[in-house]
Amino acid sequence: MERGELIKRIDYEMERLGWSTTTGKEYLVSTYGVSSRKRLNDDQLLEFYHNLKAASSKPRQQTLHYEVGQMLQGLIPHPVSGTMKVKGKVLLENGDRQLEDKHGVTYPLSVMEDIKVLVMGKDV
Repeated sequence: MERGELIKRIDYEMERLGWSTTTGKEYLVSTYGVSSRKRLNDDQLLEFYHNLKAASSKPRQQTLHYEVGQMLQGLIPHPVSGTMKVKGKVLLENGDRQLEDKHGVTYPLSVMEDIKVLVMGKDV
C-alpha cells in the first residue's frame, strides 16, 4: 500500500475513534517519539494504522437510546492515558449520534464506554 493511501486510511480510522489531530500527535510522541506521521518509517506507519484499526474495530455500542440534546458523560479511547473523560450533549450528525463537548469537539458515542446520563450536570 502506498503511503498516501495509508495516510487516508489513518485519517479515516482516527475520525472513527473521534481522535483530533492533537490526540494523534500525543499517540505518536508517546509511542514512536515523533509528532508527525511524516517522520514514521513505512513499517511504523503501517503499525500505527493497524493499531488504529484494531481500536476502531471494537464492538460498537448501541447508541439509539440516547436522545438528541441529552447531556452525557463517558470515556473515549486516548492514546496516552488509555481513556479520557468527556462530557457534553448528544447530537445527530450524518445519521450517527455524537457527543459534543463545550468546545464544540465531537466524539462518536459508539466508541464511548461507561456512559452516564447527566441531569443538571450531575450523574443519574
